[in-house]
Amino acid sequence: MQRLPRRARDERSGRARAAAGGRIVGHCRFCGRAVSETVHGRGAYVVDGFVLHTGESEAAMIRQAESDAIVLVYQRLLRPVVLLTCRECYADPERRGRHQSWVFPVD
Repeated sequence: MQRLPRRARDERSGRARAAAGGRIVGHCRFCGRAVSETVHGRGAYVVDGFVLHTGESEAAMIRQAESDAIVLVYQRLLRPVVLLTCRECYADPERRGRHQSWVFPVD
């Protein structure tokens, strides 16, 4: 029986480990599906979900002390909301647009 080169064996076993899935870390905020942690193999990895940091925000700015000129304008989170979403819901354009907006409604 012919053996595969070491690199090919490692990549194949890495994909197999990655496809096996990891432990469940929570449920999707949108559809309720169980979301597993990211599984890293030697030659591959599988992402099952994303943690999104969003919430009510307001525009804030940083000014120079000497001239009072605006250096940077950014969105400051007032009430942070952490969402867990599965990869299917993250890929959906409607849901993605909702959580990429500046303000996420707090339920």
